[in-house]
Amino acid sequence: MASDEDSNTAVPKHRFVIQTTIGTIIDNLNVDSTLLEELKRRRVINDRMLVDVLSRPNRPQKALCLSNHLLGLGPHALRETCSAMAKCGHKAIAAVLQRLLKEKRDRSRSRARSLSRKRSYGRNKSFSKRQSTFK
Repeated sequence: MASDEDSNTAVPKHRFVIQTTIGTIIDNLNVDSTLLEELKRRRVINDRMLVDVLSRPNRPQKALCLSNHLLGLGPHALRETCSAMAKCGHKAIAAVLQRLLKEKRDRSRSRARSLSRKRSYGRNKSFSKRQSTFK
């Protein structure tokens, strides 16, 4: 039964993007007060989160702490974070995150279209079978 639940549970796209790029974020993101103030202004993080991130002893731990906070927030928070990063001089990391968000969104859309086609094909096929019995 657990395998059925696991196959039906999908990781939300913002969590997938953060989990996929966590190493890049930790290695390259310089979490400074400018970025954190911009995130606070955009209402992505609150005062408690800001203090929590700033209390970390070094840059990699600050980046990890911010990433962990973002995992708990929704996709809108990640999009706003990308915009804030770009504005504060972290354009390369923002571009990577945005590209992955777009790819994940495009894959989801194409999968939905594919499933829709399969469902409609299945309906047409069964309708054709019923129709052929009446001839």
